[in-house]
Amino acid sequence: PLAGPSQTTIAAARAAVSLADIFLAIVPLLFFEQVAEWTNKYGYKDWVVEKRGQDPDGNEKKQYYSALPDGVPTPGRRHRADKLKKKYKATTGYVMAWIAVL
Repeated sequence: PLAGPSQTTIAAARAAVSLADIFLAIVPLLFFEQVAEWTNKYGYKDWVVEKRGQDPDGNEKKQYYSALPDGVPTPGRRHRADKLKKKYKATTGYVMAWIAVL
């Protein structure tokens, strides 16, 4: 078999009005929606406990690890973004713009 784009990709490219149409045919919108949802969960809903550790040079550093997922109360637990003054919600458009900058 010859290597090359699939018939689906070729059809999407021929029907596209802009590069955005081709991009969304290759990377579906659902991907960006999931990344936005997981980003909000990671920052604002997951519980973490701050733990002190040492880097390879012996300097003190902070390490975070997730608390128990079943909701068992853990002393000192908090959300990752609790210390931030302003909180932002990651949206699908925000994730798409961020990836476009990359």
